[in-house]
Amino acid sequence: MHILYAIQTRTHPGKVRDNNEDALGAVLDWQDKLGLSDETLQQRGHLFAVADGMGGHAAGEVASQLAIQGLFSTYYADDWPGKERELLSRAIHTTNQAIWQKADADPSLNGMGTTLVAALYRECKWLIVNVGDSRAYLFREGKLWQVTHDHSWVAEQVNNGLLTAEEAAHHPFRNVITRSLGSEPEVEPEFFAEEARPGDILLLCSDGLSNQVSDEEMAGILRAYPLDEAADRLVEMALERGAPDNVTLILVQVQGDPPPRPRPFLPWLAVAATLLILGGFVYWNFMRPAAPPAAPAPPRVALND
Repeated sequence: MHILYAIQTRTHPGKVRDNNEDALGAVLDWQDKLGLSDETLQQRGHLFAVADGMGGHAAGEVASQLAIQGLFSTYYADDWPGKERELLSRAIHTTNQAIWQKADADPSLNGMGTTLVAALYRECKWLIVNVGDSRAYLFREGKLWQVTHDHSWVAEQVNNGLLTAEEAAHHPFRNVITRSLGSEPEVEPEFFAEEARPGDILLLCSDGLSNQVSDEEMAGILRAYPLDEAADRLVEMALERGAPDNVTLILVQVQGDPPPRPRPFLPWLAVAATLLILGGFVYWNFMRPAAPPAAPAPPRVALND
């Protein structure tokens, strides 16, 4: 199967925490685990995801691993409805229920949850979804922008005009999220759609990266380095600044030309018919050679009987 992207993944516990409560998943790492055929991947697309767990005594690590495992296994095993958004939404709700039920059944996991950001690459398009404050960015032609919206307390304050973006970046409550998997029996994911153009780079990351490295710095690194070195440099920059949280990222660079799209037939047929009619009208009224003059009638001769 022809893959139109290159990928780099990185995860690091950071410089403060003993364990890594982040998790990540890329479809090619799950292909053998789930027994996926190339035809299945062609039909359903290529999935990538980052989860940032939370909870006491390694509960966050359990939650993030459950999120990645549940998302991939449910998305690729479920019946294909022909609509990727419907199937991805169903996979997230199923995964949320599994995390919620596990925490409810085990007192040591009480209160655990996880963020999730995922991106599905299919037919030269990205379908992106998030819950919480793990982010998706798109880098195109030297410019980087955040695709997802943070589900966090400070993001709500910024949206309501009560905090500036600069104040939010340094606010003591910046890690308080308002939406996560496993914290409630129901969850509402937020979806985004973006075109996937050759040369684009999609960045998925936990807040261990975005809290330490600014958007401008990320863009500068992606402009300056090839994909593998850019991944290393992003993690190194977070570590140089203390990395109080786990740092996880996925970089996916779209490569090659997109497959040609079939041209619609009926509009071209209508244009051809219109031109044919117009050409006939012009010819008949302006360009048709004039008919030759009629031959004079022979003179009548009176015959004498």
